[in-house]
Amino acid sequence: YGARTRHERFGGGVCGIVALTLYGPTTPPERNTKRMPELQELTIDHREMVEARLEVHPPQISEHTFTNLYMWRGDRRICFLDASDSLLLVTERDEGIVLFGPPVGPASVPEAFVLLTRYSDRPVLGAERLPESALDTVRGVGLEPQSDRDNADYVYRRRDLAELPGRDLSAKRNQVQQ
Repeated sequence: YGARTRHERFGGGVCGIVALTLYGPTTPPERNTKRMPELQELTIDHREMVEARLEVHPPQISEHTFTNLYMWRGDRRICFLDASDSLLLVTERDEGIVLFGPPVGPASVPEAFVLLTRYSDRPVLGAERLPESALDTVRGVGLEPQSDRDNADYVYRRRDLAELPGRDLSAKRNQVQQ
């Protein structure tokens, strides 16, 4: 992760953000000692709950389907926190946790950071796979998004895929003709 001084815009953009500056020089809020939501690892038993939430709050990114989340759990450990009427999907890393896409529910991305900090014992390292629609709220708390072209969702015209016109698609056209 690294801060960028500008945001590179592109169609269907997905961004990662730096969250280490969320609280700046101050400390995170105190953990609540009452019965707290817990960070849970995603299992097949959570399928109906996740799909019901996604039906009410349709995903903004392609990774937010139960099938996709569950299928890739071997590559990245997916956990979730059910708090404040929102489902927060996170990936676990050795150093801490990363918000994986926008919250599924009414919570904003900055609110998700506060909830994750409050209810998790792990440091919140940042967020990834955020759609462009979430960027203004992220900037509003002093964080600068960083483009993540390798994980962007792309939309192609059907004609372009069928015909593979132009110099930019010549390599693909040659592969198809072989």
